[in-house]
Amino acid sequence: MLESYYKYEPVVINIGIQGTEPTEIWRTMMYSQVKAGLSIIAEDRDNCVIGAALNYVTSIHEGKEMYNLARCCATGPHRDIVEFFGYIAETPKLWERYCVHSIFEQASVAVSQDFQGLGIARRLIQESWVLARDCGYRLFRLDCNSSYCARIATGFGWPLVWSIPFSQYVRNGEVVFKHVKEPHTVCRVYVDYLRYCKTYCPPYKGCQTLTPPPF
Repeated sequence: MLESYYKYEPVVINIGIQGTEPTEIWRTMMYSQVKAGLSIIAEDRDNCVIGAALNYVTSIHEGKEMYNLARCCATGPHRDIVEFFGYIAETPKLWERYCVHSIFEQASVAVSQDFQGLGIARRLIQESWVLARDCGYRLFRLDCNSSYCARIATGFGWPLVWSIPFSQYVRNGEVVFKHVKEPHTVCRVYVDYLRYCKTYCPPYKGCQTLTPPPF
């Protein structure tokens, strides 16, 4: 994750610190997501990890928690990024719009450079969706800072519920992302509203059939 995701994630590139090491706060965020026990990995034939999807469950307090984490960072780009995560966590107002208490979030997905372009990221996201469904969560969330991730979400037919161009994100009267590069120029939030079905969770009267996985 450190080599394939954090160093070259679009928010890192667009803020101008591509290739730098993640701060301790970023590592803490990653470890807390892994400890949630909902993440999925992809292995090659030699059982070496070649990809991972980090998943965790968020609450309506997610934005505030991110802002609190940001205060633990020194002033600078890393703090700005964590604050941006807080902004996109709360601004779409998904809890109010969908009347849910918790959201299953596919937080990040990374694939080793030697195995990119083979559909592994798509499969990791799909399996994350299946896990969310089978665990009985009502809402699946995917934040896409990458245009490739957005293409996967669109291919699954998930609705785009909120977006912002990186060049338009302003904090304290100043544009934060001053090094925006194509093709990853927009942050997009996709969701899928899952239904309760008796085959995998408590029955829900409005649902008669199993929600099929996306293909």
